[in-house]
Amino acid sequence: MGGSGTPTLASVPLPSSFYDDKDDTGNTGSGSNLSALYAQQMAAYQNMLDQQRARDAEAARQRRAAAQAAYEKNMSYLNDAYARRGELLQGNYNDTLAQLQGQYAYGAQGVNENADRAQQQAYLNYMLSKRDLPQQLAALGINGGASESRLAGLYNSYGNARSAVDTGRNSDLASLLNTLNQNKSSALQAYNSALSNDAAQKLSYQMQLEQNRDNDIADIISQYGAIDGLDSFYAEEMKKLNQSQADAAQKSRSAVYSAGNTPAAVSTQQLTDDLRAQGSKVYQDAYQKAVQDGYTQIASSSAEDAMKNFYYEMYRSGVMDEETYELLTR
Repeated sequence: MGGSGTPTLASVPLPSSFYDDKDDTGNTGSGSNLSALYAQQMAAYQNMLDQQRARDAEAARQRRAAAQAAYEKNMSYLNDAYARRGELLQGNYNDTLAQLQGQYAYGAQGVNENADRAQQQAYLNYMLSKRDLPQQLAALGINGGASESRLAGLYNSYGNARSAVDTGRNSDLASLLNTLNQNKSSALQAYNSALSNDAAQKLSYQMQLEQNRDNDIADIISQYGAIDGLDSFYAEEMKKLNQSQADAAQKSRSAVYSAGNTPAAVSTQQLTDDLRAQGSKVYQDAYQKAVQDGYTQIASSSAEDAMKNFYYEMYRSGVMDEETYELLTR
């Protein structure tokens, strides 16, 4: 049983009276008292056994108590360590979500600012066109239904420009939000994985401590690996997610939206065609007037001069450029 060892019957000393009591032949111990002496020896032996068992039981109790105390102290260390690690993981996860959300807000703000500027430019272009186009058309003699049709086309162009900007805005915001949701999902997965790994590691430590307790091992273990720090893989994963969102935000902020409806002006070909039609009308009017006035022989030359004068006035007033003027008068 441990301790000083279990006593044997031979180790129990006989009382001194056993040696003093001799019979007529000189032999020690008479038959009359052997039984009593044996009973005394057995009683003493049993007493020694009882004392030894009590000492062994007390030693075992103390070992169990020390092992239990060590187990409870180790479990306290273990629970505190993993509680701190849980707080560290939770704090890092929350910080990551806040950073991801901040990067999304930063990118979305840039998208909306760029789109709003494009919308403002589209409106400005529309208003400039609305102001200038009637003057251009009047210079060409275009009015009535044709003028109203071109103003309606101008408004449609403005509407199309706004629609194109909104489409670009919505597409970029959706892409940015999709990146945010993916990164948040990845962050949650990494966080849950870290918690699961911690739970498995803590259980392993706890099983070791329980085994030590059951084996009456009273060692105090105050350190449990790198519990108080984040795993490098986990920290790097969260860092990559933040960088991914930052890249997406920067890309979104650099998106350029075109107003699409530049200030209205009659195209070169359209202007040429309109001027040619106007010149033909001037020619016809001049020719008919010359005939009515009796100048039939010079009607053609008069009409030609009138048409050239019309083209020259359009060139001089800036309605047509030199290239168009030369094209129409050659």
